[in-house]
Amino acid sequence: MPEVESHSRSKKFESPAAIFNFSSCDTTYQTITIGSVGINQIELSDVMVYPNPATNSVRIRSINGGKGIAKIYDAAGRLMNEQTLDVNASVDVSAWANGIYTVELLSDNKVSRTRFYKQ
Repeated sequence: MPEVESHSRSKKFESPAAIFNFSSCDTTYQTITIGSVGINQIELSDVMVYPNPATNSVRIRSINGGKGIAKIYDAAGRLMNEQTLDVNASVDVSAWANGIYTVELLSDNKVSRTRFYKQ
């Protein structure tokens, strides 16, 4: 079996695969190695947005109680709102188009993101 080279620090998953050659009666078994795509672990977001889905306004809350800067981006990446967050804040979204928005909280040298749907 050939040597498997990995450039990822995360775990590799190996799965046997059968390769058939229909021009002869040979069957070859190989191992396929599937590595990660750069996500080493899943972290919970430190920002909470409610209600979700929203119609008129959303409340943004820092779960760890820290202060920071809250930014909201639309699906095209345009900055829709930016404000200082002091544990929680309310944002009027009634005039915004329906769709998915990303909330980004910058606090304590950390960036947390979550999404909400405006209907």
